[in-house]
Amino acid sequence: MVTGPDGLRLAAYRFGGAGSPLVLAHATGFHAHVWLPWLGALRERFTVYAWDLRGHGESGRPGDLEAYRYEALGRDLLAVADRFGLGRVFAIGHSVGGAVIVQAEVLRPGTVARAVLFEPIILPPGVTAPTQRVAAAERRRRVFASTAEMLERWAGRPPFASFDPEALRGYVEHGVRLRPDGAVELKCSLEAEVGTFLQDVRSDLWARLGEYRTPTLVLAGDRSDSRAAPLAERQAARMADARSERLPGLSHFLPFERPREMAARALAFLLGGTPVKAWAAPTS
Repeated sequence: MVTGPDGLRLAAYRFGGAGSPLVLAHATGFHAHVWLPWLGALRERFTVYAWDLRGHGESGRPGDLEAYRYEALGRDLLAVADRFGLGRVFAIGHSVGGAVIVQAEVLRPGTVARAVLFEPIILPPGVTAPTQRVAAAERRRRVFASTAEMLERWAGRPPFASFDPEALRGYVEHGVRLRPDGAVELKCSLEAEVGTFLQDVRSDLWARLGEYRTPTLVLAGDRSDSRAAPLAERQAARMADARSERLPGLSHFLPFERPREMAARALAFLLGGTPVKAWAAPTS
C-alpha cells in the first residue's frame, strides 16, 4: 500500500521482470490486474509496476467526487513511482490511464521516458459532460451470484464479447470482492466510476499538451467511437514528440481485445526498435 499525496491509500503492485521500470495505468472501472495477459511479454524486457486508481480495485475511496480530478490521479502515479524508488519510467496507459501518464509527466517533467497511450481521454475545450457514460455507470449491475455468472453473462455482451478470454477472466476475477451473503460485488464503486468520468471534461490537460515532451505513440481502434481516431491524431499533433495510428478491427478496448499483439506493438515502440508502421503481428 502506498500513501498518496492527500493521504489516500493506494494498492500498488510490482509484477516482476527484468530491466528498466515500466508503469501500467488502467482505465476507468478497471484495475491493475487487467494487464495480466500482457505480463509474459513485458517482463522479458522491463520490470513491471501498476496500481489501482483511487476508488478502484483495492485502493481507497475518496469521499468527494472532486478528489478524482486528473491532477490528483497524476500525483498518485508519482507517489507510486517514488514509493518503489523508480526514478524515470516507461509507461503504458489505456483510456483515463493514458491521461494520467500525461498528467504525471506535466506535473514532473522528465518522469516518463517513453510512452504508449491507447485512446487517452484528453479532451479539447467545449466537450460536454459524458452523460451517456455516467448513465451507463448508474445502470451497471454491480452484484452477481458468482464470477462464473459474470463470465457467462458478459462473454456474449459488448463490450466484453470482444475481449480476449484471458483478459476478461482477469478483469472479472480480480475486479470483485466477496460479500457476506456469498455473492460478489464489483470493487469499483459507482462514485469512483462517475467521479472519474466527470473529470474528463473538467481537466485543463488539453491546453498543456504542448508541455508534454515524452516520445509517445497514441493508438486508437477504428471500431471505437467515430471521434476516437481523429482525437488521437489531434492529441499527437499537440505533443512535442508523438505520432498516432489507427488500428483496424479494434474498439476502445483494444489493449484487451488482442493483448499479446498490442503488447508486442507497444514493446516495439518503447524499445525504439522496429518502426511501428512496419511491424507485423505474429501469426501464432
